Amino acid sequence: MKGRRLRNRTEARRLLKEWEASGQPMRKWCESRGLSWGSMAQHRRFWLADQAKAKAEKVDFVEVLPTSVPSAQRAVRYRMFVGAGVLEVGDNLDEDTLRRLLRVMNTC
Repeated sequence: MKGRRLRNRTEARRLLKEWEASGQPMRKWCESRGLSWGSMAQHRRFWLADQAKAKAEKVDFVEVLPTSVPSAQRAVRYRMFVGAGVLEVGDNLDEDTLRRLLRVMNTC
């Protein structure tokens, strides 16, 4: 039996949340509600791609704290706490490199 296709992204996101909460296999859940499994799976792929893109683009501000350095080294070091990770860099780090490092840490 073919089910009906999902009307739009709003309906799809609502139904995807209901399906995830059910804990059932998607195909079985869709069939029990007269929905097209293929349409639901396609909307799920779109939704996951949107989430991945949003996460990759998101860069939060982080606290930058200088760390103590033995006087013999005289180098300034900064320790950044990003989520559960810690990034330690010197004062000679350029802005582009820092931006790339933060993006990498944010995706972990």
